[in-house]
Amino acid sequence: MNRFPIAQRVAAALALPFVFIAALGGHEVAEFHHQYAAMNAVRESGADLATIGTLVHWLQVERGTSSGFLGSRGTKMQDKMLAARGKVDEALADFRAHENSLAATGEEGRIFIDESETALGRLSSVRKEVSALAIPRETAFDYYNATIGSLAGVMDAMSKSDTARELADHLFAYSNLVAAKNVAGRERGEGAGIIASGRLSQVGFERFRELSGEFNAYLQRFIALKPTGQESALRKRLADAGLAEVRVVSARILENGVGGDLSGLDSDKWFALTTGVIDELAKIEKETIGRIQSLAAEESSTKWTNFVLLTALVVGAALVVVLGSSIIARSVTKPLNALIVCMKRLAEGKVEMAGVDTTGQDEVAQMARAVETFATVTEANARKKLEDDRRHVEERAAEQRQAEAERAVRTREMETAMSEIGGALKRLSGGDVSYRIATPLAGAYDSLRRDYNESVALLEATIVSVKAVADGIEQGVDELRIASDDLARRTEQQAASLETTAASMAEVSTTVKSTAQRASKAGGHVDEAAEFSRSSSQLVEESVAVIGNIATSSREVSQIISVIDEIAFQTNLLALNAGVEAARAGEAGKGFAVVAQEVRGLAQRATEAAREIRGLIDRSVASLESGVSLFQRTGGALGAIRERVETIRDEVNAIVGASREQADAVGLVNETLSQMDTTTQQNAALVEQATAATHGLANEAAKLAAQIAAFKLRDDEPVHLSRAA
Repeated sequence: MNRFPIAQRVAAALALPFVFIAALGGHEVAEFHHQYAAMNAVRESGADLATIGTLVHWLQVERGTSSGFLGSRGTKMQDKMLAARGKVDEALADFRAHENSLAATGEEGRIFIDESETALGRLSSVRKEVSALAIPRETAFDYYNATIGSLAGVMDAMSKSDTARELADHLFAYSNLVAAKNVAGRERGEGAGIIASGRLSQVGFERFRELSGEFNAYLQRFIALKPTGQESALRKRLADAGLAEVRVVSARILENGVGGDLSGLDSDKWFALTTGVIDELAKIEKETIGRIQSLAAEESSTKWTNFVLLTALVVGAALVVVLGSSIIARSVTKPLNALIVCMKRLAEGKVEMAGVDTTGQDEVAQMARAVETFATVTEANARKKLEDDRRHVEERAAEQRQAEAERAVRTREMETAMSEIGGALKRLSGGDVSYRIATPLAGAYDSLRRDYNESVALLEATIVSVKAVADGIEQGVDELRIASDDLARRTEQQAASLETTAASMAEVSTTVKSTAQRASKAGGHVDEAAEFSRSSSQLVEESVAVIGNIATSSREVSQIISVIDEIAFQTNLLALNAGVEAARAGEAGKGFAVVAQEVRGLAQRATEAAREIRGLIDRSVASLESGVSLFQRTGGALGAIRERVETIRDEVNAIVGASREQADAVGLVNETLSQMDTTTQQNAALVEQATAATHGLANEAAKLAAQIAAFKLRDDEPVHLSRAA
């Protein structure tokens, strides 16, 4: 708080009560404005009531004349009926003009308006049937009754508006008057029809008797709701209008009962007699509407005056609070600023107290006196002893005055402290732990204030902690409930999964056993393959040896061919020499020359054949050497194959052993799955117990919420703990 200027702190302190007063005043202002609007609405709806009342009145006249016209089979009341229809049309046009303002009558009124619109839409067709005598009198009478009843319902809904509480009695009396007038109209029409028909049926007798009773009940209720001084005047007006004569004729209609003789009665006279009473009731109805409008206008004016006055009062209070806060803040900051200037001058060695009030009793004045005393002491150190003596005398006098002032201050401080602490304890006893004594108290009282604030803060923190714990418990209960549901669902899924897994493991066990058997057979085949590999390797080695021998023989043949080639070469030389010698011998050597030539040809062919054979042998030797190399490589490959086959045999044997071990392990897994299935069923039972415990914990949390709900915390809201669904 010391970061804010004193003026702002004072303004903030005054703003709190101002906000409360403004809120309260604003509520009252809004309430007065609402009441004003309600009264104004009632005043404006008076014209609508009068419009509907006029339409109802002439519909009642048309109902009575139509009933008499139908009862006499068209011989009576035709002119009156037509005149009434004209009045109804005029009133209906006026009703249509006010229809938009009737929409504000509420949901109930809207229903009756819709019913009235529907009924009035049939008015033209009903009139045609009445004029043509094509509708029974009772049916036409019921139609008019329903139409008038719907319009009366609209009027009743308008009179029951909850926005006009001050006029409730007047509106209730008006609704009874409207009902009495409506029943009187029905009685007029029913009587006209009965008299015109000359007979009284059982239905007509019951209906006419009920109408007479209803009229008396509504009329007496209306008169009873009027002020005492107006009852006799109303009774006299109705008596002058012929109400007593109407009651006499009604009694004559009923006195002979069903099928009685009505020849002595005239329907036109009955209609005129009852019309006089109904017209008087219509006048009273208009007067009542006028009175209601007048009262509504008076109430509206009063509410408006109250609204304006209260608004002015709230605005004035706001201005006073703002002005007062400014004055109070200035009364605090102005002397403080002057004292600050004085102390700055004192720091510069200037003793000037101009503009500083040292005579007040507040803290600023005490500070000013302290500064003044300090300045006096500082100045006295530089003065002479005489001035020191005078200063001491003045100082003692000032101290005496200060002591008296301090005693007065302490007295006020004690009273303030007792008032603050007493108010705080009273609020605490009411369960309000949000209140703190914000105003600092003097001396030891401030320590008591801090102790109280700390104690209440600790109590509030405890309640808040309890609330937080309760909220945590509630949240935990929700989480436990959700977790329990999830755990139950997952437990069911786990049980199904375990069952599926067990079946799968059984198939795996069968497969593993079959694999072990097949691996064992494969081991036997691998052993046979290893034996075949060794045999093939040995055959290759023998083939290499045979091919080597063939290659050696081929080299030896090549050497023999070389010898033959050499012999052929020598033979060729010998033949050449023989030819030379034969040539030398001449004719004696010609035969020998021919032989030598043949021998030479034979030697040359032998040389060529030997050369070709040697080429073939060289190619054969090369092929044999290539075959030997291939057989040697084949032997190496077969050796490697033999080693791989032996390695595969060892691996297959290892697979056979591992398959047997795997079959044993699968059996153990099946047993483990069976145990897990049992454990899962037990877990499901535990989940149900946990769910029950969760609901119990929720009930305990609700009880805890009820215990702390009576305390009020710093947010000015009662402590509430929502109950999870």
